[in-house]
Amino acid sequence: MAQKWYCHVGGKQYGPLTAQQLKQLAAAGKLRPKDGVRRETDKKWTPAAQVKGLFAESPAPANKTATAETTAKKATPDKPKSGRPASDGDELPPLAPLESDAASLPRAKPLSAAGDDPTATGDDDDEFQLKPLEPLPGPSATASTGVRPVGTAAARPMPATTTPAPLPAAAAGSQLADDGLNYFRVMATAATGAALGFAALCLAKVPILPILAGGLGLLFAIRAFAMSKSDRNVIGLCLVASVLSLVGGCWGLMKTIDAADPIKALQYAFGLAAPETPKGTLRAGEELGELDSVTVRLRDMAFRRVPGVANSKLYFVMGVTLENESASEAVTYQSWSIAEQGAVLRDARGKAYEIIHDGRIDGQQTRTTIEPGGRAGDVLVFQAPAGLPDKLFLKLPGQAVGSTKEVVFEILREDIAIRTTGE
Repeated sequence: MAQKWYCHVGGKQYGPLTAQQLKQLAAAGKLRPKDGVRRETDKKWTPAAQVKGLFAESPAPANKTATAETTAKKATPDKPKSGRPASDGDELPPLAPLESDAASLPRAKPLSAAGDDPTATGDDDDEFQLKPLEPLPGPSATASTGVRPVGTAAARPMPATTTPAPLPAAAAGSQLADDGLNYFRVMATAATGAALGFAALCLAKVPILPILAGGLGLLFAIRAFAMSKSDRNVIGLCLVASVLSLVGGCWGLMKTIDAADPIKALQYAFGLAAPETPKGTLRAGEELGELDSVTVRLRDMAFRRVPGVANSKLYFVMGVTLENESASEAVTYQSWSIAEQGAVLRDARGKAYEIIHDGRIDGQQTRTTIEPGGRAGDVLVFQAPAGLPDKLFLKLPGQAVGSTKEVVFEILREDIAIRTTGE
């Protein structure tokens, strides 16, 4: 392979060049003897004058005699061609201007940076050789053409920059876990959805709020699932949040539909408002309720054990007496414990308490007929309110005795007895 050369001219480095191109630069005067040159494999620069065969050497005179004769001939004037001797008065004809030889000389190609001449063969590596090199500090000028500065490693052509191959993608299940901060955010989003779903489930018996909490919990679960990148922990937490949110929200929706006034029921649930005392409210134990021909009286109101059920916990128990005032028609009574529109017990905050029907309870009716002028009794059992409320409201719809009316009794704290022993 042909040896390549580099030269340092005018503070700039050029190359790689063939030997032929280097000669052309020297012949054209572009490369001067004091300029630095080096082979491709060399690291140090050397003056171009030390490269054997790069510059044409001037031939020395044969001898002093020949030189003197030549000088004499030049000094002797030529005789005129006419044969007449020239006199001192004669003038020589003017000399014709000599044409310059510059036009006939081969013109060197312009100095080009770091390129091969396409006409150069590159087979003349041995045409000239370097003389023994002398240490020469590299020029301080830095090449501005992108070539490596002198004095460093050999200025070989820089390899083309290649784009590094992309790293193999991590496993799908571990991408999110590798990013700690992002993993924490996604898990926090999923956990928030689960907390909202649990809150909706706890508030299921309250109108409106479970719907809002369940809807927000479902949105957080969907958001976390979209950011999960197939992480199993996040997906599992999203499923839990979705189930809790859906169950709590649906339960709250049913409660909202059942409530006559959901806003008031919500206020009652949090104690923001006390239920208004309905018109016609009767004082329990003192006043009678009228349902067409049937009159109703409350008796024996107490927190006590259920009559007939041994070792039962405390319930709110009351007796009801019904009297048929009609002189000719019998009345069928279906117990308010099992009637489609049964008895409803609420406290001052609007909280309702569950009514209980059990065949073991002494005195509790299912269905009975009250003859004209006759009486019937029943026992109503409710879950005991927490603490001892100031007042309770008992609503008895008239449907249980075939009436379209209803009666509401107000039960004050002093009307309620507390019996922790016996029946």
